[in-house]
Amino acid sequence: MARVSDDKIVFADADARAFAKGGWLEHYVYRTVEAQSGRLVIRDKAANLVVVDALGVKNELDVAFMARNRLFVVECKTAHMDKPVAPKANDTLFKLAEICRRVGGLGTKGMLASYRPVRESEKRLAKALGIELVCGPELAKLDEKLKTWVGP
Repeated sequence: MARVSDDKIVFADADARAFAKGGWLEHYVYRTVEAQSGRLVIRDKAANLVVVDALGVKNELDVAFMARNRLFVVECKTAHMDKPVAPKANDTLFKLAEICRRVGGLGTKGMLASYRPVRESEKRLAKALGIELVCGPELAKLDEKLKTWVGP
């Protein structure tokens, strides 16, 4: 995928660079959803899904699937969400809540998955918006979190 040349990392191609840059998290989340599909009766799963809402606005859903006649959407973030030049966690949470409402309706459930932890204020905001969080060390237990999130 990559090699070190002098003091630089050189990727084999654009796909390898995208995977290292954050695609690995989407892959991990999708594979975990796939592994739980039978147990949780998950169907119609997809990664990197582009959907167009009724107004013609395009949105990318990192991971999406159907279970119990509901749409579940997972937004995957590897960026620092607490730095001025990076997307803020609050912005990500508001955007995810809006995408869930516009694309799937009121019954749609959203989740933010990140290997970086979020602050207490963002946890409170996620709860108020109805967004599930799997961040920091919790990511290692994603399969367990999916069971409680999707289950009856």
